[in-house]
Amino acid sequence: VTDTTNQPIDVLFVGSCDLRRIFLLEQIREHVAVRGNRWQRNMPLISAPLRARIDDRPVWGKELHQLLSQTKIVLNITRADFFGAETGINLRVFEALAAGCFLLTDHCDEIAELFKVGEEIETYRSAEELKEKVDYYLRHPEQRSTIASAGAASFNTRHNWPARIRSEMLPMLAR
Repeated sequence: VTDTTNQPIDVLFVGSCDLRRIFLLEQIREHVAVRGNRWQRNMPLISAPLRARIDDRPVWGKELHQLLSQTKIVLNITRADFFGAETGINLRVFEALAAGCFLLTDHCDEIAELFKVGEEIETYRSAEELKEKVDYYLRHPEQRSTIASAGAASFNTRHNWPARIRSEMLPMLAR
């Protein structure tokens, strides 16, 4: 079981602002820390409690990995243009799993094809389900830790560069 005393951040969302993200983050505003850019211009649309949890600066590299290691739940909310295309695969999915984090992301068919939902990764389909799963996994650190470990193992065995090249490129070269 992960030592949650070293994880003072309940839920971390890293990304730029859009209306869909504001709506979803409002549902869990008491738990979330937000980091990213382009939030300032939308502050009139955001509740005061959520505004207080936003750090309107991009984060990359070592600073990002430090934040990830301090977080119980890494939240991925796919950008509206991706979500409209019905895909939820973005870099954050692989970045969080590679770092050994528990990841909660939008549900999409591609996620379910790559990972065992509920075993290696967790997903939500609505604002209500997002809130329910955040509350549940904050109360169940052992399940969070088990899923995070399985997600990291999945990344390390099936989704790193050598494994992806073997699974995607070698069949094409064999033709």
